[in-house]
Amino acid sequence: MKISTLITRLSSLATAAFAAATASADPTVGQVLVHQLWPWSQNVKVEYTLSGTDGGAYDIAVSCYEDGTEIAASKVRSALCGGEGFHGVKGDGIHSFTLDPAQLVAEGATALGNFTVSITVSGPGDPLASRLEYRVFDLETGAVTDLTRGDIYDHPDLYGSTVYTNYADVYSGFTKPSDLPAEDVFIVPGFNTDEFKTTKLVMKRIPAAEKEFWMGPSDGDPNTLAAGSWSEPRLGESRFKAVLSQDYFMSVFELTQRQYELVVGDNPSFFTNRQYYATRPLEFTSRDTFTAAESGFLAKATAMFGKTFNLPTEAQWEFAAKAMYDGPGYPSGLEITQANLGVMEGVTAKRGHSGYPDAGRNDATNVGGTWDVGRGQPNPYGLYNMFGNVSERMLDASHKDLATKYGWTDGSPAVRDPYNTQYQLASGHVVYKGGNYASNVDGNQRRSAWRGSSSKTARVLSITHPLWGFRVICPVD
Repeated sequence: MKISTLITRLSSLATAAFAAATASADPTVGQVLVHQLWPWSQNVKVEYTLSGTDGGAYDIAVSCYEDGTEIAASKVRSALCGGEGFHGVKGDGIHSFTLDPAQLVAEGATALGNFTVSITVSGPGDPLASRLEYRVFDLETGAVTDLTRGDIYDHPDLYGSTVYTNYADVYSGFTKPSDLPAEDVFIVPGFNTDEFKTTKLVMKRIPAAEKEFWMGPSDGDPNTLAAGSWSEPRLGESRFKAVLSQDYFMSVFELTQRQYELVVGDNPSFFTNRQYYATRPLEFTSRDTFTAAESGFLAKATAMFGKTFNLPTEAQWEFAAKAMYDGPGYPSGLEITQANLGVMEGVTAKRGHSGYPDAGRNDATNVGGTWDVGRGQPNPYGLYNMFGNVSERMLDASHKDLATKYGWTDGSPAVRDPYNTQYQLASGHVVYKGGNYASNVDGNQRRSAWRGSSSKTARVLSITHPLWGFRVICPVD
């Protein structure tokens, strides 16, 4: 089929209409111009004028017709391949979108007949529709796909038909923290599939820039840990105000074994049964394997995609985990109980691991070991398993008390971009956040304030005790 004969005729002026509850107050669509971008492209560009928006954002409904017969809406969505899209169109003036006519022709047809377009204003749209929300890395091809909210609205067949913009809709029992801006909740459950846990790496924008938040435990948290313990110097949980300068992307899931394997070429994990390993988190059977494995992935992924991958700092991890929540219990507002943990993590975690090494390694139910990522419910920023599965390695060195480190006292300005490089424990000790499959729910590790520490270069662990993994971040650019 020749590109030049794909469309035989195009109307130079298509119909224009608008729907409104109160016509005088709603925006209007003016002239609609349809033309093929020939000879450099077979695609069709649709331009239209919008007026009366008063600077606001609006959604448009687009109907396409061939010889007067309406083309299915699903085909129109699939044909959208550029421009502003159909959601969150902002401001008066000329707007446009681009369609791929090959997606519009009838089955078996070689050309598109008389093609017209009708555009209506369907109502107010998401004012942040043009904001970049997800970044998807293809670990097989090296492609990077940046997705705005509008991209996801416009292609529900590709990214999941449901988008949660109200956390209460996805998380039963949730009480919205007063400090969580409603516009910051944008969760796409359609990414919770094996594709995005294995051959692709999906990362969510964390809207952190210039938002002050509390690091450490909430006021009066009875589980607050002071520095020091019977076995080795324990990291304390001091409370202080912090602020991050920039938004950042964070991986929706803990890095999985298959993702690591595709980038690095090997797999240092213990729970490697071939039937179940791919969507389980990467973990380490000894501390002396951790450094090479972690840095190997970060370096190779950075080179592969031209984006800077790193581990999160404690501050970046806590901000993402808390989602502006500073109350008791889990950041979802739920009380810390075994039942609520099961809702969040999608599995009833058991205390103890040494009794189940074979079951944890070879059994689909993962008794006593890790489980596949993405179980349970996402947090308000769309991140899964922040308090279970594996404890996550931070970029920071293991200072015992951060408020002391930064000289923060009540009334001090928020600490900007806290990142600790000063070892106060033995050199090489690193920080972990979040609980793991062996953590007791009524203990202290399943809280966003918990700070674990261990050497990354010394002391080989029991083969039945691989507790650590990580998730990654990259900048919003």
